[in-house]
Amino acid sequence: MTRTRTQTVADRLAVVANPACPPEILIILVDDPHWSVRWSLPDHPATGVEVRRAICRSADDVLRRLLAESGGLDAETNAALAADRSPDVRAGLAAHTDDPHLLATLQTDPAPEVRARAAENPSPTTTSSPATGWPTCGWPRCSGASSLPTSCNASPMTARSTCDGC
Repeated sequence: MTRTRTQTVADRLAVVANPACPPEILIILVDDPHWSVRWSLPDHPATGVEVRRAICRSADDVLRRLLAESGGLDAETNAALAADRSPDVRAGLAAHTDDPHLLATLQTDPAPEVRARAAENPSPTTTSSPATGWPTCGWPRCSGASSLPTSCNASPMTARSTCDGC
């Protein structure tokens, strides 16, 4: 599909609404002039690696943020989004990633909005306390300084409800 002047936004929305739309068409639609067409792409069932690469290269910050917020992304896409020039994109990734190493990295981002969104992420991190060597409980603010290692060795759900802030 190449876009022609006769195709309307409604036509292109119908194309992107089709779950069988091929990735090659979705890649073309990444650069669509209408936001509603572009912003439909991150959640499309045929959005695979190639479409995500095209989205990561897009000039549309909101489109890249929507991709970052979709969660369950592959390592390549996570790396591209973590290095994105827009703090909003990195903040969206920080709030929605389930990769503990990426989350730990985003907790040290220079932009305060990224660090704030990382602190809101309920996913556990896999860091250990420099003071004790015990694994932290997964609570993003946890420093592992608790005198009771059992609070830091608890499951992430139990730790969230019982953690004393380590």
